[in-house]
Amino acid sequence: MICVLVTFINFSLQQYNCLFFYGKWLQNFVLVLWVHISFLNRLKQIINFRFKVVVLAGCL
Repeated sequence: MICVLVTFINFSLQQYNCLFFYGKWLQNFVLVLWVHISFLNRLKQIINFRFKVVVLAGCL
């Protein structure tokens, strides 16, 4: 009975470690994704601004 309990505890700890590992990985993935998205949005704003400046310069 104790052996089964110890095995169950070990299994639970392994699952917890696995969940913890994937949680950290997911957190890092989301962080990287968020940084990329904000960078792309900033890049888009800069490109739009440059495009407007070029169009205005062309109109003038």
